[in-house]
Amino acid sequence: MFCSRQDRRYGLQSGATEQCAAREPCYEARMLKKVAVVIAVLLAAASAVVIRPDLPIEEVESKYRKPFSKFATLRDGTKLHYWDRGSASGKALVLIHGSYDAADTWEEWAPLLDKDFRLIVPDMPAHGLTGKTVSGKYTADAMASAVLELLDQLELERVHVAGNSMGGRVAWTFAAAYPSRVDRLVLVDPAGYPNPNNLTPAADSALMRWLLRYGNPRRNVRQGFLRAVGDSDEALITDARISRSVDYLRREGSRDAHRQRAQQNATLPDAPPRLATIQAPTLVMWGDQDQLIPVSHAQLFARDLPNDTLLIYEGVDHMPQLEIPERSANDMRGFLLAANAAR
Repeated sequence: MFCSRQDRRYGLQSGATEQCAAREPCYEARMLKKVAVVIAVLLAAASAVVIRPDLPIEEVESKYRKPFSKFATLRDGTKLHYWDRGSASGKALVLIHGSYDAADTWEEWAPLLDKDFRLIVPDMPAHGLTGKTVSGKYTADAMASAVLELLDQLELERVHVAGNSMGGRVAWTFAAAYPSRVDRLVLVDPAGYPNPNNLTPAADSALMRWLLRYGNPRRNVRQGFLRAVGDSDEALITDARISRSVDYLRREGSRDAHRQRAQQNATLPDAPPRLATIQAPTLVMWGDQDQLIPVSHAQLFARDLPNDTLLIYEGVDHMPQLEIPERSANDMRGFLLAANAAR
């Protein structure tokens, strides 16, 4: 019980402290209660804005699966989501997306390639409608192994493989590990060498780790897109794309999987020795304005790949498949179809 100065003064002067204690709560006490109520309301409002709980797997799947969506059950029990679309008689082309992305990154390329190729487009472990795996393994080698399992189930012995960013690393890892399965390789702004740019949101404090796990990821997703396509292509950052990526992240288990993925990939093996073993003809495509993986890395790939062709796109950032879809798809189509002409 708190009493006002006047009450305390009155009590000291009159000896009536019992009256103060017996009266209704004093002014300070009432104010403290009001402040507590206001703080509780503000915290509740902040939680409604900041906290975003996980979404049920079924809800995300029903919202984003396509007519050509399929699922393959991997040996560890994981349901791997992939697209199977395009020409049933065409050469199979596997398209592998980048970090915090999904099969949807190829949505501009796919209609341009459907006529010539059978497109196999997986959501990599931790991503999209695949999400968290049973084994909890998210390295490039583990992802390459998942691609191999998918191809085995589809009875596809030899394919073309293309990948962007992290997917580029998975693509060349696959080509190095399973050379007999790859006809031609296409690397679009691929990862592989030590990178001065930070591709993962910082999690160097308990608060940041909590926010990344339970907070609203929308701002980080938008900033990631903005870094990937640059200010000049901000029109590509539509509400639909942002909302879809946010929902994939909030899919039950996916945020935990991305945390594990970041830990597992903190130290990656050197690229040059493995790249040097790749015999598949390789097309390297790069935007000269890439803010995520510098264009100087294109020269490193050209140096270490034994059989490559290099294309640098002026004024393009990290995602040519979205920024210049027709030009980049046509360049890749010409490179891949040349394999048929060479036979």
